[in-house]
Amino acid sequence: MFLENRTAPTKYGFVKGVPAGNPGYTVFKGIPFASPPVGPLRWAAPREPESWSGVRPCSEFAPAAIQLPGVAGGSGFYQKEFYPAQVDESEDCLYLNIWTPTLDPAAKLPVMFWIHGGAYNHGYSYEMEFDGESFCKRGVVLVTVPYRLAALGFFAHPELSARDTVNKSGNYAVLDIIAALKWVRENISGFGGDPVCVPVFGQSAGGGMTQAICTSPVACGLFKGAIIHSAGDMASTLGKPLTLEEAQEAGLQMCRHLGVTLQQLEEMDGGKVNSLLLEAAAQVCGPLSFRPTVDGHILPQPPGDAFAQGMQHSISYMTGSVSGDSSLRLSSGSRPVMTVWPEIEVKNGRAPVHVYYFDRAMPGDGAGAFHSSELWYVFGTLSRCWRSVAPGFTAGDYALSDLMADYWTNFAYTGDPSSGPRSVPIWPPFTCQRHSIMHFNETLPGASTAEELLRL
Repeated sequence: MFLENRTAPTKYGFVKGVPAGNPGYTVFKGIPFASPPVGPLRWAAPREPESWSGVRPCSEFAPAAIQLPGVAGGSGFYQKEFYPAQVDESEDCLYLNIWTPTLDPAAKLPVMFWIHGGAYNHGYSYEMEFDGESFCKRGVVLVTVPYRLAALGFFAHPELSARDTVNKSGNYAVLDIIAALKWVRENISGFGGDPVCVPVFGQSAGGGMTQAICTSPVACGLFKGAIIHSAGDMASTLGKPLTLEEAQEAGLQMCRHLGVTLQQLEEMDGGKVNSLLLEAAAQVCGPLSFRPTVDGHILPQPPGDAFAQGMQHSISYMTGSVSGDSSLRLSSGSRPVMTVWPEIEVKNGRAPVHVYYFDRAMPGDGAGAFHSSELWYVFGTLSRCWRSVAPGFTAGDYALSDLMADYWTNFAYTGDPSSGPRSVPIWPPFTCQRHSIMHFNETLPGASTAEELLRL
């Protein structure tokens, strides 16, 4: 029945999807994975969604999380690139999306779990560069997830911590991701996915969130591998993490600056409170005050420290960056930043990491290989990009996109980008003997070393 009418079962009720690209694929847009984080749940750990009767239609994406004002539909570089149109925003935003090539529970396909970026204060799970058709045609289920952003996702305050003596305050967004992973574990088999074969991948702030859950005991066992895109040095993703005490003090300073109490903030509209706290943070704490917090429970220590000590989950890893990240070199110029952690892994006797470097200069202007540009290739959505207009992308770009998607697919299946259902050139891991890095550019990939890249 489910295969015929694109209906799938969940723990909370049936959902109905719509055709996605190829008529044989299905996309489910806006499946609730938690109760709306509104009212008394605004700054609280996510709770399970309410059940429903009948079949819930999932044909429209849910509103994006309330975020930094003026991002979507603006006139800046990234607005043109990824956010050209305004989208609805709401506190009621915890809805995930699933693209699948089959609804047969016996298929047990790997499930790629995507966490979007946006400096922890903007972005959403269905940006124009994200789509699951390319993964579906490779036999992979794609799940894209939102999380609460900015002040609504990361605000900490002593009174909030007193209400939840386990989870404290300041990591609501991280808990959202963990709740979505638990939802996938419990429900994805009804969408053709394998609940124990769920690699996570994320870029920029999404890479930082991936780092966070890779070192969180609360997330242990919920996923089997991780790809960390453009998250920079493991010790300093978008700034050093705050301790719970520092985050709570920042929350108090914001309230004093605004002349309001926590109760007054909780009585305000979500959009207003987010804007006010962002403005206050910029004045008293700095613009990146809202990010994951080292609270001793969800994050026992900064992710960079945990990786350095070998305390991250024992799973397969890939990591890399693009030339426009400004993260190729350490400040000393001695070696690429993206190799620091792989070197530590090797020294600690752990499984080797696969490392990449993307430097395809994008056509259409002089922006080069800018931060986030590789996403068009990984998701196979080059034709959606304004840069596809002639002369635009070449046949080599589409071949590169196919090859990168093949590597990501193999990783989803086996934890090794060279091994799996897709036939690809060998991608050597980073080892003591050879500091191998897969170099993606317009001439297609080639295995370089860290030393060779530094001479470019």
